[in-house]
Parts: sequence; structure tokens; C-alpha cells
Amino acid sequence: MKPILVKEEPICSPNKRPHIDAVEPDEVKPGDKMIVTGRFFGEKKECLYKVIIGSEEAKNLTYINEQKVEVIVPDSARPGMTFLNIQSGGGAARSAILVQRAQ
Repeated sequence: MKPILVKEEPICSPNKRPHIDAVEPDEVKPGDKMIVTGRFFGEKKECLYKVIIGSEEAKNLTYINEQKVEVIVPDSARPGMTFLNIQSGGGAARSAILVQRAQ
């Protein structure tokens, strides 16, 4: 009988809660690129579960490393003060941003 190969899940530390140090720029429009810097975004790309702006999940994001993520503001992001939320294997962190109306 052949052994069954099981894909290993990434090991994401539940003890390293993410922390956002900065979001640049913190005033954006839909389609703009933001750089989020901080700590513990995930040891691997697979440990960064989601980035949410307001109630919209950012589908277009680039994991640079455990301290840096690039995010494109979703076209469906509503204008006004809202939160950028990062969810990783260690929990969640958020930072206030201003989404301006698209022109």
C-alpha cells in the first residue's frame, strides 16, 4: 500500500499578534497602493490571512515580509474614515485610514 501524501499546513505562530506601525499613505482612494509596516504579519506568506479595508477584503495584496505588506485599495471601498485590518495566524491588528471618494 502506497503512503498518502498530505500537504503540510504552514506553521503560523499563534503567540505573535500582529502590530501595525504605519500605513502610508493613510489617506487613499480606491485603486491606490498602500504600504503597511509593522511586526508579526506572518512568518510566511500563507500566515497572512486577510487584509480588510472597512468591510471589503483587499484581494490585491503583496506580502513582502513579516514586517511589510503592499495593498491596493479595493474599488468597492466606501469613502470615509474606516479601519484597515490585518488578520494573521497570531490574531488581528487595525489602523484608522481615510478613504476618499474616487474621481
